[in-house]
Amino acid sequence: MRGIRYVTLNPTGNITRLVLEPVSPDERPGVTAAMMAEVIPGEPACEQVGYLEEADDPACVARLSMMGGEFCGNAAMATAAFLRSGEAGISRLLLEVSGA
Repeated sequence: MRGIRYVTLNPTGNITRLVLEPVSPDERPGVTAAMMAEVIPGEPACEQVGYLEEADDPACVARLSMMGGEFCGNAAMATAAFLRSGEAGISRLLLEVSGA
């Protein structure tokens, strides 16, 4: 698997990897499978992988897309936690989420 920028988040006890760069829909099944199976030294195994994208709605700061197009509340909370702190530093946000 090519090097892909991501963060591992655990805001509610359900570990999520959030991909921070564009990955084509055709590549996502392989990327998701590799991230779910990959054991990363010092990091726990993840339970889901989400993809951070540019939102369609200009009022939203980002879009979270899950591999199957489903809604995942834990991944949405992980994305909000990431966007509100650390690298992104957004204090208030409106987020698009697949399946919602």
